[in-house]
Amino acid sequence: MSKSERMVAEIEEMLAVRLRPRHPDVDRVGIECGPRGWTSREVSLVKSAKTATRVKKEEILAEANFILAELQKHFEIVDR
Repeated sequence: MSKSERMVAEIEEMLAVRLRPRHPDVDRVGIECGPRGWTSREVSLVKSAKTATRVKKEEILAEANFILAELQKHFEIVDR
């Protein structure tokens, strides 16, 4: 059975939606395809939370990468 295709923007939105219950200040998560596959590269926060520490952002990105790995089991990410 082949995986259904999803655009990069759709996957980024899925990541943000799944992260918001634990991190309500997450606005958007950006992903990119590198030599080791798809990874989360940046996190954008809502204006009221712009003072988040680097450690907090790294924690959110680590969690996003875990969720991204799970999403890749079900979807083929297409960058067009």
